[in-house]
Amino acid sequence: MIVGFGWLMVAWGSFHVPVPAIAWPLALVAGWIGLSHIVAGWIGYPDCPELGAIATLLSRRYVPTRCGPWVALDRWLESRS
Repeated sequence: MIVGFGWLMVAWGSFHVPVPAIAWPLALVAGWIGLSHIVAGWIGYPDCPELGAIATLLSRRYVPTRCGPWVALDRWLESRS
């Protein structure tokens, strides 16, 4: 959830970009990532939150996803804790 709040701060800060053609897409992407991480933390979604957390919440059933690039990093972080 902390990552989600961080991404929402990035989304909020992107509105200060002087070029609207860059600010709005940046805000939308950062907002989606932030919101999906907050939802994943709230419902305990174990997979890639950007792809499945909101879909799982809306459909009320588990939507499995895979985050191939992040698996090695997650394993490394879990072994450290």
